[in-house]
Amino acid sequence: MQAKSNKKLQRLFERVERLRLKQGLTWRQVGEQLGVGVAMLMMLKSGRRNLSKKVQYRLEEWECRTGLSAPGAAARAGMEVEALTHVQKQLDELAGEVKNLKGLRFSPVVSWASAGAGGNYADLEGFLNERIPTDCKDPNSFALIVEGDSMEPECHKGDRIIVAPNVSPRNGDLVVARLEEEGEVLFKQFHETGKGVKLTSLNAAYKPLVHAKKEFRFIYPVHSVVRKYHKG
Repeated sequence: MQAKSNKKLQRLFERVERLRLKQGLTWRQVGEQLGVGVAMLMMLKSGRRNLSKKVQYRLEEWECRTGLSAPGAAARAGMEVEALTHVQKQLDELAGEVKNLKGLRFSPVVSWASAGAGGNYADLEGFLNERIPTDCKDPNSFALIVEGDSMEPECHKGDRIIVAPNVSPRNGDLVVARLEEEGEVLFKQFHETGKGVKLTSLNAAYKPLVHAKKEFRFIYPVHSVVRKYHKG
């Protein structure tokens, strides 16, 4: 068995030697590509060290990769293990995503909310073919697409915001508010004062807006900002 093993090793190194010369490489360069020290390669080549399965796989894989021959048994086994490992990693990632989705609901994206001067969006009835996963407990939660730049750097144009219409806003909350008369829908930061409702922007280029609370048709707090939908 040892003689057969030595002959197999000798034939492998003969093929590697031909390939090395064809590529114009030194044994040190071959070792660097394989991740094996040149001293170890020389001892293997001379038969002074036994060939491990790991090093055999690397030699055969290198031989196959450079196009001289088909992969040997060790290389094929190593490739199969690598492919199975990759598949298992993908399955684990998918299982993690499914686990993360448990307990989530999907809020419909209904329209746009201006993070600028405001816009008239009727009753926000224009449902889009998009739903956002969220852990918001409000059964009537919905999502809006941010327009404008007044809430930068926290929110950008194209981000999605999850709105909780059944929750009362608190000072400091981000809110979506609609004025009764103008019909403007605003995405701002909420502060209720003795003078009424103050809506401020995170972008200092925009001045605060102050209105009496009765001037608003609704003021809904923002549950979360979904940045993975950011369009750049």
